[in-house]
Amino acid sequence: MKNTLTKLLPAVLLLFVVALSGCGGSEPNFPINIEYSTVGKGELYGNGAENLKPQTIVITNSIEWENLIVQMDSRNNVSDSFIEKNIDFDKYMVIVAIDSIRPHSDYRINIDKIQEFKNKVQADIIYEQSEAGYDVIIQPFIIAKTSKYSKEVIFTSKIIKSNQ
Repeated sequence: MKNTLTKLLPAVLLLFVVALSGCGGSEPNFPINIEYSTVGKGELYGNGAENLKPQTIVITNSIEWENLIVQMDSRNNVSDSFIEKNIDFDKYMVIVAIDSIRPHSDYRINIDKIQEFKNKVQADIIYEQSEAGYDVIIQPFIIAKTSKYSKEVIFTSKIIKSNQ
């Protein structure tokens, strides 16, 4: 009997270790959709006077946020239409996408989704051009607020042409 126990002991220990490793804290299933709220969306009408280059950025502090607002408001008070201007950067970060200066008002910019992956956060931006519009020079933008993450934020973009 002792000989049988000696032979079975390694197998029992292996099963015990395998069973324990499967218990407890399991990894989440990525990607995870991240909730966000739109802070501001629209167009700049200063014909480039705001001096904002096309960009996708993450703002994580109030100094960068105030600098962006001042720059966006340098020609017209765009920030008056923002749903929120007082952001708690201890809890939140701001995702900003600013398009190129466009010769017509038939361009829009949207966030398709923001997702968390194991090693990054990804924001998917959609640039949309429709056939309707007026001959007004614009620079579309969108600003969203989401929970603060310590992971790198990367951006993807997609251009869509619609017949609206």
